Amino acid sequence: MPDSYRCVSVSIRNRTLNTSGTSRNAGHCLCRTKVMRCFSRLSIMFLVLLSLRLLFPTQIGPQLIGLVLAAFLPMQLYLAHFVTNETLAAALAAAVVYLSLRLLRVENGSTSGYGLLGFVLGAAILTKTTAVLLMPALFAALISKLLMQRAAVATWLRTLGVMQVVCFAVCGWYYIRIWLRFGTPFLGNWDPAAGFPWWQDLGYHTLADYFRFGRSLSAPLFSGVAGFGDGIYSTLWGDALCAGVSDVSARLPWNYDLMVAGYLLALAPTAMIIVGATVAFGRCVRKPTANDFLLLGLFGAVTLGLIFMTLKVASYAQVKAFYGLSMLVPLCFFFSYSESLAWHPVSIRTQVRCSRFRNR
Repeated sequence: MPDSYRCVSVSIRNRTLNTSGTSRNAGHCLCRTKVMRCFSRLSIMFLVLLSLRLLFPTQIGPQLIGLVLAAFLPMQLYLAHFVTNETLAAALAAAVVYLSLRLLRVENGSTSGYGLLGFVLGAAILTKTTAVLLMPALFAALISKLLMQRAAVATWLRTLGVMQVVCFAVCGWYYIRIWLRFGTPFLGNWDPAAGFPWWQDLGYHTLADYFRFGRSLSAPLFSGVAGFGDGIYSTLWGDALCAGVSDVSARLPWNYDLMVAGYLLALAPTAMIIVGATVAFGRCVRKPTANDFLLLGLFGAVTLGLIFMTLKVASYAQVKAFYGLSMLVPLCFFFSYSESLAWHPVSIRTQVRCSRFRNR
């Protein structure tokens, strides 16, 4: 698996040990990797805020409520405890979405802007293979913009061409190497060629697994065995897999009583996300925009990717919401969009009352 995160972590480790001269200060190395994860998480929050500022340029409320969701989303909080590449991959994915939104706002984006977008996209794919799910939505948004502008061939080469060349230069070498060695550019740790032995027998899913929901509200821990929706919901709003330990008594010292109680409260923000996504999709059907192609396309691609992986690797622990952390910006947008719809009638009534007061 590609992982620039581990390369950076190893570099930090070697630098720390070589500087100290002993392995006794290995704790400093662990501390530095924690700082890197903290920086990645803060970067995600900052990039989500910048993206929401582009999507809601005149509305402070949706910007702030989306930032709150990005900051306190439970899967964001419990992932900060682990040594994982998920946070770095999510930060790079958020950077890709933000840079794309900026380029979609201007009529003629600069070549350097598209080059930077290609570099960040390549870095994201080099960090985690699932970042390739960014590409369909990204290309759909950029191509729709160029088609609506009726851009010349030179403009296509200067924009999309530069982005693809830079992206391939950053991450293409790795996937070519894997392809030549293993016969496939995308190699997972479940593939026999990877050399990882799996103790679990092959599993399966039925169609009902993807339409069943409810176990996560009554018995959320390990509720992913009951259905796809329960697995996503329980790992989105809490550490339902107990940090992946086989012995529950050795789980991390979270306050599991409060966490379990929070699953019922999480129905409210979940409903807001669903409403926001539904209204945004309806708006896209009536009057599609490049932003809609980007956000809805990314949300759909990652969702289909999660479903595909649960069919490919039918493990009880495969249904994890944080595998879709790259679509955090669309999630926060749907949440904020729902909030803006809820307050829109109130703002209209307030404006009417103010106008009546001024006319007196």
